[in-house]
Amino acid sequence: MKICILTSSYPLNRQDYIQAPFLLDFVKILTKRGHRVFIYTQDRKGEKEAVVDGVQVKWFHWTMSNKRISGLIPFNPFDFFKILSLLNNGKKELPKFIKENRIDVCLALWVIPSGYFAYYAHRKTAIPYFVWALGTDINKYGRFPIVKSIMKKIIANAQEVFTDGFELSEKTERLFHRKCHFLTTARKLPDVERPIEIDSTKYSFLFVGRLEKVKGIDVLISAMVSLIEENFRAKLYVVGDGPLKDYINKKISKANLHDNVILLGSISTEELVSVFKKCNCVVIPSRSETISLVLIEALNFNKDIIVTDVGDMGYLAREYKIAEVVPSQNPTALKEVMKKMILGEIRIDREKYRDKHIQLKQVLNMETSVDRFLCEVKEIE
Repeated sequence: MKICILTSSYPLNRQDYIQAPFLLDFVKILTKRGHRVFIYTQDRKGEKEAVVDGVQVKWFHWTMSNKRISGLIPFNPFDFFKILSLLNNGKKELPKFIKENRIDVCLALWVIPSGYFAYYAHRKTAIPYFVWALGTDINKYGRFPIVKSIMKKIIANAQEVFTDGFELSEKTERLFHRKCHFLTTARKLPDVERPIEIDSTKYSFLFVGRLEKVKGIDVLISAMVSLIEENFRAKLYVVGDGPLKDYINKKISKANLHDNVILLGSISTEELVSVFKKCNCVVIPSRSETISLVLIEALNFNKDIIVTDVGDMGYLAREYKIAEVVPSQNPTALKEVMKKMILGEIRIDREKYRDKHIQLKQVLNMETSVDRFLCEVKEIE
């Protein structure tokens, strides 16, 4: 089949791995199974190169912004006109692209804005489309009545709806009265690594993610400050970048933690593999989350894990015995569990729960997601 994936998060090049890192695995698996994949996405500034052989990418024109699309604010006049440009141009150019390439089916990642393009293209071409929703779609955009009404049309006319979380599926079904299927947003990290030096003389914690409030990095830094004040020998390695970088740097300087909190910034995938292998415990302190990609990666590396009780993470941690759970936005509770990790008072019995872990890894596997998607596609052939 000829499958067109609509997304606002396709990487410009091989170094641009932050853009929906799971998507490349999804595309590669589809192509290996003999399907022809096309990508439809908004143009972005930067050097472009093919990241998956044989995949044609349509970068449609619009009034570009240096911000991430999710960071555009409708109430800001400058952002408002950029949003209009994105929606109008994306909607206008897609039907022609579908006809020229004889597309059989579209998959929109996510409801907004890609689902909006797919919905209008469906009206003009009758080509069926599927929607893959994220928490940002439902939790952020679903709060605005006008946007919610547009989302309702998109979801109602989709062939099927997928989400990246179990709790999110239930919420989407309640809000839009539409059955949802779970598809994991997992990725498989390569076996190749590029070494990064990690201090083996101290217990090492790892945070991977954007440095923004929703990811809870500020809470983790506060917990780390308290931990060091109690004279625990530990280091925190932070992978990622974002708007809280300056705030974190100031907090580190104020607490004199330059030797204990190491900001690695954005690193290569191979370097990330090295950090995962060498660190003792992965911490996911999010304020809001479905199933964190980092949780899946830490699980695949058999790491000790601490998660906050948000989205599906608390449920998965308890049901499958893969992580310790702490309340969200509670640096004191987080610090106490980190202390127990250092002291060896908490350890996951991987042998005892081996079958549970294998079962979960199978669920959170991109091959499984592709199987589920193609199963639904075959229903309309």
